[in-house]
Amino acid sequence: MNSRDYAYTVSLAAGGILAAGLIFYFIWGKEFVAVPACIIYRTAGIWCPACGGTRAVLALLRGELMQSFLYHPIVPYSALVYTAYLLEETRERVFRSSRRVPLRFWKGCVLLGLEILAANTLIRNILLFCSQN
Repeated sequence: MNSRDYAYTVSLAAGGILAAGLIFYFIWGKEFVAVPACIIYRTAGIWCPACGGTRAVLALLRGELMQSFLYHPIVPYSALVYTAYLLEETRERVFRSSRRVPLRFWKGCVLLGLEILAANTLIRNILLFCSQN
């Protein structure tokens, strides 16, 4: 299996696991699963890179795109890139297209996502410290 097939297979599996987890949460999990407060924020007083992610996912699932972005911009960005990747890779496979999006483009999307994550964490913590002074 080449790296492109491996990446596609892993992406499909990850999406399936995520979908199963969300279905479980919305059908049965709300009664049993409480989302705990962030331990990093609680102990150190700073925002961790994931703070706001759960609220962003729930807002995105309710169709509140702007609210999701404001809670954590990486969530709608990741959903958009993931959906585009799966649609494009599926199109290429179904139609046996000779025109393919280079894998380095998708790797660039992942790197941009990491930059968004880092910038979001940095900006939120700067604003937090400025508001405390």
